[in-house]
Amino acid sequence: MVKMRGYHTLQLMARTPDRPVATHSELHASLVLRDVLRLLDEHPDTRHAGLAALVAHDAEHGSELARSLLAYFDTGCAKQSP
Repeated sequence: MVKMRGYHTLQLMARTPDRPVATHSELHASLVLRDVLRLLDEHPDTRHAGLAALVAHDAEHGSELARSLLAYFDTGCAKQSP
């Protein structure tokens, strides 16, 4: 489990090359989100209908709102100020 978490951390860091170094605390929200997205992929019946609507909107209009939402989460939007 620890090795896989390290592997997933490296995958996340590869998606954000502008951030050469990060602590686990800084990446925690993105790692949890990755796990949630994986679970939703494995259990599509639990997915919120709004996500499918967002993806459908992107396909219909050539937009990337779903990608933008994921990028927002990747920035650590869930971080709380000390």
